[in-house]
Amino acid sequence: MSHVAFVLGKPPKPSTIFPEVIERLGTAGVDASVHLPHDDRVDQTALDAARLVVHRGLNSAGLDLVRELHLSGTVLVNSYPGVLQLSDRVAMMRALQGLPVPPTRIVSTWPEVAAAAGERRCVVKSASGPGRGASIVVGTAQELQIDRGLPPPYLVQDYVVAGEVDHKLYVIGDEVRGLLKPSPLAVGHTTEGAAFTPAPELIDLARQVRDRTQLDLLGVDVLVSETGPVVVDVNDFPGYRGVEDAAALVAQHVLTRLDEQG
Repeated sequence: MSHVAFVLGKPPKPSTIFPEVIERLGTAGVDASVHLPHDDRVDQTALDAARLVVHRGLNSAGLDLVRELHLSGTVLVNSYPGVLQLSDRVAMMRALQGLPVPPTRIVSTWPEVAAAAGERRCVVKSASGPGRGASIVVGTAQELQIDRGLPPPYLVQDYVVAGEVDHKLYVIGDEVRGLLKPSPLAVGHTTEGAAFTPAPELIDLARQVRDRTQLDLLGVDVLVSETGPVVVDVNDFPGYRGVEDAAALVAQHVLTRLDEQG
C-alpha cells in the first residue's frame, strides 16, 4: 500500500479539506499519516516511508524539515523551491516576468518609496511577508511620506483600478476554480466569496502562473482592469474555502502524482 504523509502547520479541523482528502485516499487504497512539526509530533518512520509528502502552513522550522525531504529526493506537494520563491516577492515577480502584473519598482529605503510613487496611487509591499494584508499599504506619494514600519526592501506597484473585487483563481494541478472576493485592500481580509466559472483567458493565465512558480496547489489573485487581467499576488496551497469539489480534486491530484512515480 502506498503511503502519503501530510506535514501541516496545525491539526486539520473537520471544516478543512484534509479529512475528506485522507478519506478519499484511503478509499483508493492509499494510507496516510499526519505530522505536526510545530507541536513536535513527527513520526520519522512514517515520514521516511512516504512516497509523497503534502505540506501546508509551516513556519521556518517546519520548512527546514521540508528542505531536508527535498534534498533527500522525496516527492513534495508543493515543491520546496516553489514555496521558498513565494516567500520573496522580488523573486516571485521575476518568475512572473512576461505575464500581466502591475508595473513595479523595487527600492531599499522608505524615503525612496514616495519618490518611486510619484503622482500615482501605488500599492507598497514588503518584499517579505505572507499574503496581502499587514505587509501592504496603499497611497499616493504624499500619503506615503510617513514610514509605515514595513520591513525593507519594498515593491512599489501601480494601483490597479478594477473595482473592489478580486478574482481568486484556485489551482489544483490542471484544474482551475474561481471565487469572486472583496478586495482586501478595500475591506480587509475576508473568507467570503461567490463561486464563478473562470473564462478561458483566466484559466490559461492561472496555469502559466502555476508553471512559473513550480507549484501544484496555489491561489492566484487577479484584478480584471479595463485593459485585461492583472496578477497581483500568488499563494501556495490555499485553504480552498468555498470551492465545493476541492477535496476531491486534491485527492485526485495526489493519486495522479503517485501514479507518475510508477
